[in-house]
Amino acid sequence: MFSVLISPRLRQYVVILFVNLSVLTTGMSMGWPSPMIVKLRNATETPLYRPITEEEGSWIVSVGFFCCVFMNLPLGMLLDCIGRKYCLILICVPKIIVSIFFIFATDVWMLILGRALIGVGDCFLVSVVPVYASEIATKDIRGILGTFQQLFSSLGIVVSLTVGPYTSYSTFSIVFAAIILITSMPLPFLPDSPYFLYSKGKTNKAMEVLTLIRGTDQAAKEEIAVYATSMNNEKVDKMKLFKNRLVLKSLGISIVFCAGSQLVGFNAVSFYLQTILISTKTNVMPEIASVIMGLIQLFASCCATLATKRFNRKYILISSLTGMMIGMVGLGVFFKIKENTQEVSGFMNYLPLISLILVIYCYSAGRDYFSRQGLAYVDMFFESTD
Repeated sequence: MFSVLISPRLRQYVVILFVNLSVLTTGMSMGWPSPMIVKLRNATETPLYRPITEEEGSWIVSVGFFCCVFMNLPLGMLLDCIGRKYCLILICVPKIIVSIFFIFATDVWMLILGRALIGVGDCFLVSVVPVYASEIATKDIRGILGTFQQLFSSLGIVVSLTVGPYTSYSTFSIVFAAIILITSMPLPFLPDSPYFLYSKGKTNKAMEVLTLIRGTDQAAKEEIAVYATSMNNEKVDKMKLFKNRLVLKSLGISIVFCAGSQLVGFNAVSFYLQTILISTKTNVMPEIASVIMGLIQLFASCCATLATKRFNRKYILISSLTGMMIGMVGLGVFFKIKENTQEVSGFMNYLPLISLILVIYCYSAGRDYFSRQGLAYVDMFFESTD
């Protein structure tokens, strides 16, 4: 399929592009609650027999993340059992089924179950894609290709925020199912990870894939030699590694960083974006404002792609965290004042808009680039053991 592409580097770009199409639907799933929760609470727009309550809305939004806490570890073991490619294909099956399930949902439990399954699938997907991408891409373009995931995720959110407010629940569910089906179609035709193939003793197949994406037999043989060295390193006693201070430091940084990426509160802002915008009394329609927010996130993701090789990633992270902190403080101040006074006027009505722009831009331009790098833990861990 890819042999007609002359440049090996172009082949890598195409493979990573196709695999990240699946992340587009993950972005749509992340953006789904913003317009859909509003519709599900509206008696005239909900497809259910009654509008949902606030508690039910919270369960619909959060159940996927709750299930991921228990499912990530066992699902992660599949990476080395069936391989990266077949994990990607496997993830698509429940996503397609659930998206069709959403079309015919008539009760709250159906939405909660569907969000749980699709949430687990998306969570596993964003763990598999960086691993696959890093094993396909060469080191010099690994960073730039790594930003594709955030770019497509942001694009998916834009689709949800753009289409969702202006269509019915049923129409959007059909669009969602169609896009999941279309983006899943290229996956069976992608090459498997050469590193996984080599680890399973399929050296000849690994050579074929490497020759395809590296361009020459010599480059493929050199990478096979690196794999062999890596396999030998993996035979060391894992318990001894945890006595190494450098390993423990890397592991600690990774755990704190991954936990921090979930505790910053961005998901709550993203899922309830349209609800937050409705609470403001400005001349900007919430539906239009949510589309603008989605476009800002997409723009910020493009900025992250351009900034990856130009600036120190540490400074990008510090800048994004600072901007997010200021934005979150602004949101907190607005809702605290509204809670105490019940009446907000003047500039204060625009404070959440400004704060949302700051939070969304900074998260997508910096913080989310790092948090989406699911391979960060693996890189930090094994780099410290070389």
